[in-house]
Amino acid sequence: MNRVNQKFGGSIAAVARAWPEDDQPHRGTISRWIKGNKLPRSAHGLLSLSAVLDIDPIALLKVVAPFPRLLARLVETSRAGSWASLEPALSFLAPFIGPTRDWPPLEVANKYFHRSWVTRDFEHAAATNRRNYFAAILIEPDGGRGQFDQVLHFAWRDRIDQAVWRPYGFVRLAGPNVRLFSFNGLVGTATMGTAEVPSFYVETWFGEGAAVFRVASLHGFHLTVAEAVDGSKPVVRFGFP
Repeated sequence: MNRVNQKFGGSIAAVARAWPEDDQPHRGTISRWIKGNKLPRSAHGLLSLSAVLDIDPIALLKVVAPFPRLLARLVETSRAGSWASLEPALSFLAPFIGPTRDWPPLEVANKYFHRSWVTRDFEHAAATNRRNYFAAILIEPDGGRGQFDQVLHFAWRDRIDQAVWRPYGFVRLAGPNVRLFSFNGLVGTATMGTAEVPSFYVETWFGEGAAVFRVASLHGFHLTVAEAVDGSKPVVRFGFP
């Protein structure tokens, strides 16, 4: 309900009036969705709701099982294309789990949010003396502290033509809390300080081979590959089990 309070003054009726399509649900249905009692029946409904609230669709989901177990089921379901056996609305996750040629999925941003993804790319050159270490990526989201609920998606590809993107996790910033969910099953948490404009580090592995990395979000942010971590800022890491 926090997003409804911020954007619509707590009015479910206002959410219904702002619905982006002609298939506007009943306000009682929207209320049940927002309170977390039930997901929309389709990916279209879930993405429409997230667009009305101007929030990443992943931020509408709750991790109700141990994350490694949930992740394994999502990957298995995505590969089999059998979303009806889990939750049909979760079928939107398929291109976020990957691998995929085009990433992030353009339709999510263009059709539902009527804007493009904000993306930032950076490279690992794999120079002889710069391999197999955790690179420090400084993330500075747009907007002041506590004004948004933002998700940043991470993917990499080999530095060759036609290489596919391989998503490997996402980071959610909600108020003072930073939570990292790695697609190897690990979860990391950190808490923001009191800075008016929040910033934090995400450590990601730069391995043996050259690679291109991409971070994507539906909301603005700045990205810098730092020489080292500043100990005054929170850090989360895409580590290894």
